[in-house]
Amino acid sequence: MRPSSSVTTALKVRQLSTGYSYNGDTSTADYEEDHLISLELGGAASAEANLWPEPYNVAEGARVKDQVENKLHAMICSGSISLAAAQTAIATDWWSAYQLYVTGTTGTAPAPVPVPVPGTGAPAVALALCKDGSYSFAAHHQGACSSHGGVAVFYR
Repeated sequence: MRPSSSVTTALKVRQLSTGYSYNGDTSTADYEEDHLISLELGGAASAEANLWPEPYNVAEGARVKDQVENKLHAMICSGSISLAAAQTAIATDWWSAYQLYVTGTTGTAPAPVPVPVPGTGAPAVALALCKDGSYSFAAHHQGACSSHGGVAVFYR
């Protein structure tokens, strides 16, 4: 069950006020409080770690991510991908999942192998180290560490 808009809007305001924004834009109307793992893929509905303000007005924004969510859901229902594989694909790098499953532009997507980023000890698939010490596996800088106090270090 989707959390109420009063909950997600308050969370979006808090996340945007902590510096998580696209090009400094803090207008809540320009973002969807999105589930990294969508509800249709079994994502946690109200877990703050699964919610982040995703901008509408970028090429790889909210409306594009919705397409891969829908595609993966259809693939699960048809039996052509497992729920676990779909969740991993979208949580690890939703942009690559979009390219693979929606546009077909990347060939086959290898499973991410968590090896340390040289000199950091971070998994190679990590985008960033969050201020709370956790890692972000977001596809792009927007979405990284949104519920973890912001970004301490971007790895790529």
